[in-house]
Amino acid sequence: MNLAAPYVEAETPLASIEGHDREPRERRDSPRPTSRHIVASVAMMSIGFVLTAAIVHLSIRNPLRLYAEIRSEKLAILDQWRGRESSAAFGSSHVDDGFDPRAFDAELRGTAAETTTLNLGISGGSQTEQAVVAKKFIDSLPDPGKDSQARFVLLEITAGANFTNDHLFHPRAINIYDLPIVRLAVDYSNPRKLGWRRAIGRSGFSLLAGLLHYTNVGMLSSSIFSAPLNEELLASQTGDDRRGLTPNHLAAPGSPESRADQQLFAAGGVPRPEPGEVLDGHYALLRYLADAARRKHVQLVYFVAPRLDNLITYSVFPESIKGPLGPVLILNEGQPALHPELYRAGLWHDPTHLTEAGAAIFSKLLADDLKSKLQLTAATPAPRSELAIR
Repeated sequence: MNLAAPYVEAETPLASIEGHDREPRERRDSPRPTSRHIVASVAMMSIGFVLTAAIVHLSIRNPLRLYAEIRSEKLAILDQWRGRESSAAFGSSHVDDGFDPRAFDAELRGTAAETTTLNLGISGGSQTEQAVVAKKFIDSLPDPGKDSQARFVLLEITAGANFTNDHLFHPRAINIYDLPIVRLAVDYSNPRKLGWRRAIGRSGFSLLAGLLHYTNVGMLSSSIFSAPLNEELLASQTGDDRRGLTPNHLAAPGSPESRADQQLFAAGGVPRPEPGEVLDGHYALLRYLADAARRKHVQLVYFVAPRLDNLITYSVFPESIKGPLGPVLILNEGQPALHPELYRAGLWHDPTHLTEAGAAIFSKLLADDLKSKLQLTAATPAPRSELAIR
């Protein structure tokens, strides 16, 4: 063997094909994407996502009607009473468990404020949710006639502005946070009154919920696969003519709820007043409902639901604030000195929720306060025009 023979690279079969030129490996590799290509790809994907989300969003006609447990059952009650109801109370669990339409209506019977009321308060609710549901209620009312009953929308002024954080990805939040509701929530976020930390938290929640709303997170599947109503909950809220009241019972002796009640009853001392919050959002909520309320001759009323810890501190509000349709009453029943009969053992399930018996007493007191503020009596009913702010 001749070791001195020059080395000759063997040709591969591919290289021997006529007309094929071999290329170095580095020249055959694909070029690496530049930052401009990456940005362009991300932009195209984002535009495609936004367009797809917009098309899906436009196909969902009524997001409020997509199933959201607890709220959907209250909307079902509204459907059952459509055409027969004339007033409703809205708010959080303090209303859901604490407002009894039967006691409220009985106290107003025979006056010019006689009405047929529903409890559309929703446990875990917020100012944003009560705004949307109240608007739905007002729109559901028939046009007022000569013999129409008085119409009231009772709004809980002390409800939280947004849902709690654990509801951020819940259909109850995602389905309703459109642009007007995001704006409403931001109006509850004045840093001069709340401080920057609370204001940023409230605004941040609403902006993120709005983003989820417009990107249709969960809404498309809910519109295709609708969940059934909670029939057990609905039965408890409609039995015995409760009209939306979720009945609470006295907590068992020795339970955490019962012990918390007893601690407050035993606290003693004189309850301390503190200023109640009236924020820009409370005025914005009135503006949000004003046009519909004007058309349907509905009077908007704010109220304060009681809490057992009012025995320590209670909120003080003005008797009314200026609304877009005129003065809006604030009925404050959360004052132990004014209503000692409400702060008794046996009427509270826990420090923030009344029993069904307590709800009946609170609702009667609320109706009495409304009668007094409107100067209504059975003997001298006021003209109907005084009941509806037009």
